[in-house]
Amino acid sequence: KKKKSREIMEDPMHQSEVLTRVSHFCGWVYAIAWSVSFYGQITLNCRMKSVYGLSLDLVAYNVVGYLAYTIYSQIGYFDHHSGTGAVQPQDLAFNYHALTMGLIMAYQCLFYDRAGQKVSKFCKIGIAGMLIGLVIAFFTTTVTQTIENKHFHTVLFLGYMKIYVTTVKYVPQSYSNYIRKSTVGWSIVGVCLDFTGGVFSLAQMIVDAGNAGNWNLFTNHVFKFNITKFLLSVESIAFDLVFMTQHFILYRTSTTDIKGTEDKGLAAVFRPMKDTEEETVDTEGDTFEIEMASQNSVTPRKGSHE
Repeated sequence: KKKKSREIMEDPMHQSEVLTRVSHFCGWVYAIAWSVSFYGQITLNCRMKSVYGLSLDLVAYNVVGYLAYTIYSQIGYFDHHSGTGAVQPQDLAFNYHALTMGLIMAYQCLFYDRAGQKVSKFCKIGIAGMLIGLVIAFFTTTVTQTIENKHFHTVLFLGYMKIYVTTVKYVPQSYSNYIRKSTVGWSIVGVCLDFTGGVFSLAQMIVDAGNAGNWNLFTNHVFKFNITKFLLSVESIAFDLVFMTQHFILYRTSTTDIKGTEDKGLAAVFRPMKDTEEETVDTEGDTFEIEMASQNSVTPRKGSHE
């Protein structure tokens, strides 16, 4: 009888049309909000001709994370027995767009002024570790099948990669804001949109669970719980609250209006003092040689270009 009731709830004909529409609404709102959130940072980088204030670790993590999440969602959407949980069309639309935006942002980091920033060793080691883990998961669970565990296989490992990326990618950015005591160069519009997306993504999962007969995500045996999507929503909301606290409360007085600085680039305006002190002044390419006079005095002589 219990099995029969589950089959009834899994049948779309026995689900609430109202809740289904609410789910679709939440799904498209979260997908659009998360997608649009990229444009604020990309536009800001274009205006500044610089990626100063943007953590390069975050950009590197984004590319790897969204590539893994796109493959994970693609497999889960077409193979309902892959173990990913429920994957909606909105999830696919967002993933393809997010991966594209991540690649565009990486392109900007290659050609815009980075103000001396580099991808950290910790980030490089983390990405290398994920790729090595993916290879191990593939050979042990797919090729040789020496490990048979429903909570650990190649597809789920792709989801775990995205969870790890989201966990660590925001830490360098929040730390960068803390060190500079400023959020200049970090798009607060993108943060607010990301927060909105996280709320509606979580709301869609709750509505889908309710439409399956139980509003509790963790005890609903009919609703196919997508652990990756759930954790991504929660993590996004948590970190966005940190960024909004930094921007609107902690470093509000140090937030500078960037209007009129696009031509120079913010890196020229907000570059750390240490960097500017190390710069040398080029006097129109002229060199000055110092030679000893016969009277043991020092006389500067203007030379020619080399």
